[in-house]
Amino acid sequence: MKRDLYIVAHVIRIGRMLLNDSKKGPAHLHYRRPYGCAVLSILDVLQSLTELKEEKDFVLKVYTCNNESEWSQTHENIIRKSSAKYSAPSASHGLIISLQLLRGDMEQIRRENPMIFNRGLAITRKLGFPDVIMPGDIRNDLYLTLEKGDFERGGKSVQKNIEVTMYVLYADGEILKDCISLGSGEPNRSSYHSFVLYHSNSPRWGEIIKLPIPIDRFRGSHLRFEFRHCSTKDKGEKKLFGFAFSPLMRDDGTTLSDDIHELYVYKCDENSTFNNHALYLGLPCCKEDYNGCPNIPSSLIFQRSTKESFFISTQLSSTKLTQNVDLLALLKWKAFPDRIMDILGRLRHVSGEEIVKVRLPRAPERESGQQASLPPAFCQQASKAVFEIYN
Repeated sequence: MKRDLYIVAHVIRIGRMLLNDSKKGPAHLHYRRPYGCAVLSILDVLQSLTELKEEKDFVLKVYTCNNESEWSQTHENIIRKSSAKYSAPSASHGLIISLQLLRGDMEQIRRENPMIFNRGLAITRKLGFPDVIMPGDIRNDLYLTLEKGDFERGGKSVQKNIEVTMYVLYADGEILKDCISLGSGEPNRSSYHSFVLYHSNSPRWGEIIKLPIPIDRFRGSHLRFEFRHCSTKDKGEKKLFGFAFSPLMRDDGTTLSDDIHELYVYKCDENSTFNNHALYLGLPCCKEDYNGCPNIPSSLIFQRSTKESFFISTQLSSTKLTQNVDLLALLKWKAFPDRIMDILGRLRHVSGEEIVKVRLPRAPERESGQQASLPPAFCQQASKAVFEIYN
């Protein structure tokens, strides 16, 4: 275990905008609001877990953030012991979790601990590919982090209370059902609502969402983010003031890169309609997309807000899709037979996890006697493509 490995728990309150003010919004409107954070160092508990063969309880003290705008950094402040930035609301505020260390691969653990899996246990997959990928392990998960936004005040005397709503939409504009996962063991849903930071035009969220999108729906689908100001007046309305979007796949057939993406924010209001998604899909979603749209008419229904921006980051864990245009060219080499030598030459410059997916040599033996298997879909396709080229 690494020294910097921690269990982090974020406590989100669902209710009124302000906990102790009944005047801040009607009771029927509930918001996701940041409440507290708890941290447990794995290094501190690892020794006691190693010596035991059963569960052990640990108490995590819950702290609140002194400055709500720094909420996304609360766990890091607790780890660094920057005590001026957080406080304990009460000595009795805490979480109790039970931990048990299990050794072996998943099949062995299931065989030796059947009672654990009879309790409705939720299995969390690694963010990225594990060291050993078993044959037949098909996966297509896109992990999206809602990073931050910078928005205008819009003539208001105070800053906004901004909520982000996200949908996954197919090429025909249909909202994909149950393609958003907020956590292991939770049922999938069709929309995501961010937590709301009170009076913040530059919110920092840092929330990670998993998008288990079916492979046959990935191409042509896009994400739409809608921005609303949550009023705390008597009516408590949520007023739409802007949106952003991003396709899941680029024109060359590759998916979104594992990176931070700055998306353009477009102005709209509650009277705007998204029924015809083609009205905005023809617009650039980001700076890179803008370079491919040199002539954009100024009379479009949606106008970009040049002083506002929105950031997301993505990470793809897929045995079916690639983010590398050179690997995609290898798999489709028959369409460009005159570029074979160029395609093979470019493969030398492909690095990182994408190389691991398609490398041909056998993986080295591990201590357990198992081989580090490769993602079967890419391995088979790439092997077939290379052998066909050389034949």
